[in-house]
Amino acid sequence: MKIPNINDVVFVESDFYIGEARVIYVDMKSIYSDHLYPVQCEIDEENLNTIDSEHNHGQRVVRFSLNEVLNIQSKENIIFDEEQGSIFDDF
Repeated sequence: MKIPNINDVVFVESDFYIGEARVIYVDMKSIYSDHLYPVQCEIDEENLNTIDSEHNHGQRVVRFSLNEVLNIQSKENIIFDEEQGSIFDDF
């Protein structure tokens, strides 16, 4: 099972959400402890309506287990638009 990296886009299949999310944090110390939900993802605002409202009340950042995170698209495969920029643009 591949461990996602920060900024990877993943397909999540959990009890309360099915869809794409971007990985923003991975707790490597507990990565194989599914009950601790070590993979923290950010869900796009347009997908918030697909979350089961019993488990989520509008927050975009949600934690998942490694087993719920599928189909990892590495950040190298994602083309960023012109807004991405760099911290060195002003120098």
